[in-house]
Amino acid sequence: MSIIAIALENAKDRKLMSELLAENHTVAEIGLDGALRREFDLCIVGTHILPLIAEQIRARKEAEQPVFLPFLLAASRQDAKMIGNRLWETVDELVTVPVEKRELLARVEVLLRIRRLSMDMLRSNDDLQEFAYVASHDLREPLRMVESYVELLARRYKGKLDADADDFIGYAVDGVHRMNALIEDLLDYSRIGTRGMPPKPVLLGNALNGAIENLRVAIDESGAEITSEGLPEVEADESQMIRLLQNLIGNAIKFRLDEPPRVHVSAEKTGDQWVISVSDNGMGIAPEHHERIFHLFERLSSREDRSGTGIGLAVCKKIVERHGGRIWLESELGKGTTFYFSLLGS
Repeated sequence: MSIIAIALENAKDRKLMSELLAENHTVAEIGLDGALRREFDLCIVGTHILPLIAEQIRARKEAEQPVFLPFLLAASRQDAKMIGNRLWETVDELVTVPVEKRELLARVEVLLRIRRLSMDMLRSNDDLQEFAYVASHDLREPLRMVESYVELLARRYKGKLDADADDFIGYAVDGVHRMNALIEDLLDYSRIGTRGMPPKPVLLGNALNGAIENLRVAIDESGAEITSEGLPEVEADESQMIRLLQNLIGNAIKFRLDEPPRVHVSAEKTGDQWVISVSDNGMGIAPEHHERIFHLFERLSSREDRSGTGIGLAVCKKIVERHGGRIWLESELGKGTTFYFSLLGS
């Protein structure tokens, strides 16, 4: 059962609300001195008490993050109008007094449901962290042993058996390397939301330079030319901006045509957001694949054609969404691709 704390100045209102809620919830009537010192899932507070504990409410809600801790204001219509928009800086919902049972139960249930959902999401994140631990330890350790023995077989017996045996050993080596890459990419994907840094002003030009340096070998080998213009300052996690641009530019290099890759990064202001574009002259993507290409493990070319695990664009999507933006593309087969993503300006 959920715990509901009631901090109301009127004894009659406290008694009535306790009786209405006690059937389905654990109810605690508390005074000012104990209003925010105990555990509860929802607190019902009165209009005269609210100004006295408003700062404490905000601090308590912040301390509970990312779990939602709801506060329900019990007020007359006249009092609610007097408080106006300022009340929503502190409380999450309003119930009018004298209270009507159906209204009270409905508003309480909605707020508690949101709290339960936020707790479920937190547990999901914990599960994701647990997966990351398992992937990095329980999966990678035996894989390292398999990799060592398979590579030993390749060195010791290559050319000493027959052509089929050499092929089989080669397939095993390739499979182990791909599994290692897959685990590493899944770890990166799982850590985007849990290991990211708080947003701060970031010069996208500097992030682009970091991405280019990380791709230096691929750029030199392919003869790629990377250009940019008008890149702004944004509120972001700089390391994730580097990873985002690195993945998009790396894809442009990987999925190129016969001519050297040409990649151009630019920006355009739209309202309070910047829309960043990354354009290339590569293979292009058919329209029917524009949505699913951002899903995990989606690869539009065969394993033999291009290396990769099919996680890179899913990582891009998760990074952009963590920053409150969205990512999309425009492309035609054989005519290159432009990826767009939106970010808030600093």
